[in-house]
Amino acid sequence: TVRDTAHFIYEMEQSFKQPGLPEVGLVEHASKKRLRIAMFIDNPEIGKIDPHVRKSAEDTALLLAEMGHEIEEIPYPFGANDGDKFILYYGMLAWVLITTGPLVYGKDFTEEALETITRGLRDKFTANLWNIPALFMTFYNHVKNEERVFQQYDVSMSPSLGMLPPEQDYIAHHLEFEEMMSRMRRFAGYTPAQNVSGAPAINLPLGFDNDMNLPIGMQFSAPTGHERRILELAYELEEASHWKSTYQR
Repeated sequence: TVRDTAHFIYEMEQSFKQPGLPEVGLVEHASKKRLRIAMFIDNPEIGKIDPHVRKSAEDTALLLAEMGHEIEEIPYPFGANDGDKFILYYGMLAWVLITTGPLVYGKDFTEEALETITRGLRDKFTANLWNIPALFMTFYNHVKNEERVFQQYDVSMSPSLGMLPPEQDYIAHHLEFEEMMSRMRRFAGYTPAQNVSGAPAINLPLGFDNDMNLPIGMQFSAPTGHERRILELAYELEEASHWKSTYQR
């Protein structure tokens, strides 16, 4: 429930408060403030999304409008090739892991025991060392693009995933690295934008696929330091959409 998430964040804050950011505090209910919400559905990096996901996004937009929020659909706000740079960044992390593995994990650490994706990311990074300056420029521009969205809107909304949860082995160890990455990008093409920018985001089960009996998530994000805003909106959506009763089927 949203209450679980709100209490978890509150308890973490008792141990560490982020300097320079407003305190979230214990969020216990929705806000009466109506929000300006930017919605983007299409993501040029992942191609066509599942029609069930698209319909859930559109239905959520209608619900938000009925609740009195102002919602506007906008084009994908990030660079069309940002995902390539994000993968290069993850590759840098994989390179650090493999390079320092014996020091961190001991002499039993072996590269051969790592998953295909870890080794593949490392190889992609080492083959593109020349592109590292562009990588950090992409990150800078990415954050600026998100800041521009939040200069006009209070919250952004998108699908959480580009497709319904796939069958087992859709992303499996036996796949070649490039095929694995292609599948992963189609599956999880929306969430990396928040991972890189650091903006708070929440996934809410606002859709439901009756054929497969599976929830469909929508992602909401707010400017850095505004976790309270999206928790308050989440409380309101939880009440309005009755998602708890949905999963008693």
